Amino acid sequence: MTHEHSQSHWAKVHVPARQPAASVVILAPGASAARDLPVRHECGMRAATSTLGPSLCHIMFTQRVGPHIESTKLFMGSFWRGLARPLYCVAPMANVTDAAFRHLISEIAKPSVMWTEFVSCEALTHDPDSRRRMMTTLKYAEQERPVVAQLFGSKPEQFYESAMIVRDLGFDGIDINMGCPETNVNNQGSGASLILQPDLAVEIVAACKRGAGDLPVSVKTRIGFHHIDYKDWVLRLLGTEPEVLTIHGRTRDEMSKVPAHWDVIGEIVTLAKSAGSPALILGNGDVESLVDAQQKVDEYGVDGVMLGRALFGNPWLFQGYPDTSHVPVKEKLEVIRRHTQLFQELLADPGLVGFPRMKKFYGSYLKGVPNARQLRDRLARSQSPQDVYAIIDESLDYLATQEQEQVTAG
Repeated sequence: MTHEHSQSHWAKVHVPARQPAASVVILAPGASAARDLPVRHECGMRAATSTLGPSLCHIMFTQRVGPHIESTKLFMGSFWRGLARPLYCVAPMANVTDAAFRHLISEIAKPSVMWTEFVSCEALTHDPDSRRRMMTTLKYAEQERPVVAQLFGSKPEQFYESAMIVRDLGFDGIDINMGCPETNVNNQGSGASLILQPDLAVEIVAACKRGAGDLPVSVKTRIGFHHIDYKDWVLRLLGTEPEVLTIHGRTRDEMSKVPAHWDVIGEIVTLAKSAGSPALILGNGDVESLVDAQQKVDEYGVDGVMLGRALFGNPWLFQGYPDTSHVPVKEKLEVIRRHTQLFQELLADPGLVGFPRMKKFYGSYLKGVPNARQLRDRLARSQSPQDVYAIIDESLDYLATQEQEQVTAG
């Protein structure tokens, strides 16, 4: 059976909703045989992958009927259209959302979509050494899916080449960073500086789409550069037909110094609808928990929310708790060890990613732990993963002894 880009070639199907594994039988009209395609679980929905790649799927808009899902419409589209809403996504954060941290999050409680750290198109396409560093940033595990690679740069031809690389690596989507406020990035004509260069931004999206092939392309940006001024900018971006537009609710000059303007994000949702854009709109900025995220969805009409800084020190965030006060001390210690193991397995390379990157996580994991100052200091002085393992083992032994003494005394 051939896979054509026409909705009319696909028949109605029925998919079991709660089986641990299943297949989707898709019949083309007049076909004498069906093809079974593997099914992925993504936030309660199912998308059948095909030879067209992991991101271009046979998506079902569905109704739940008892223990089954009955499809009401089947069409060709990106993975985004098969995800349950609202969408709760991991925001891309440099030196934070690397492969080790994302893997850890996926082991504890998965979000709707993962984002990589942002990757320089110039470095990815420049020379072997630079590319090697960027390829480390682009590491991911299958269990993270769906996972989106974020690119930044200022040259359309480099976006074209980088998008082809990302596509060949098997990512589910590509996101273009047009919102980073850092001066060193903006001085390259990248990130939020593209708000001041809308013609170039449009060229970049077009080039990225050409290189991406079937991968869906999205954009993340801000509500202005010097001041709030989004209408023309957002309409230009929507005109490029991104699959998703993520809005960080601050201007570039505001950095993270003021509260996010969620009222403006709501206005952009209205603008996109009035323009007839099918793009999904995600909001970003100052979201502290899933409860907070749901409130933002309800109040401002976004299709989903990106959570960033709230994840730092809290890989349990997508379990739905507002903070880590529910997490036992033992589990926090075990997460420190597990995160360190993942770093060692996936990223540790003195020439690329050094151990000091890990050390900034340790204090955040111990937030709220009584009498943890000495432990934080010891972890801060650690020089290797082996040092950390020894410290954590010693701390767990001490904790077990304390618990046993309490039981005996009781």
